[in-house]
Amino acid sequence: MTDSLLARFFPRPSEDARLRRRADLLLRAACVRRWGWDDYWYQWSTGEVVAVAALLGDDSILSDMAETRQTAYRRWAYDLWGMADAQADEAIELRATRNWFIETAADIERTVNDPEFEQSLRGILGR
Repeated sequence: MTDSLLARFFPRPSEDARLRRRADLLLRAACVRRWGWDDYWYQWSTGEVVAVAALLGDDSILSDMAETRQTAYRRWAYDLWGMADAQADEAIELRATRNWFIETAADIERTVNDPEFEQSLRGILGR
């Protein structure tokens, strides 16, 4: 399959889809921050664990999964931007993906400490 054909099968997600992804990962990161990894490590997908560990800067979890922040960004670029845009982002050292993770991580403490903000994230997810 050509890259352009793959890009049609894996298009760029909508901004709403990225917003839902962000809300989900922030709520997961808040859970880990509050209660630790034990209840989540084996319940979540590898991709979810890797993303939350990258958001939290938890290099030991990433290492246990044979991952680094860079491989987490590469893994998630395709979920965030779709095939064509993720490939373009890889060409510039995953700048957009890295920024997305940095901006998202900045709201982890707010999620943990602000019940209204946490509730707004749950609203985005319909929970």
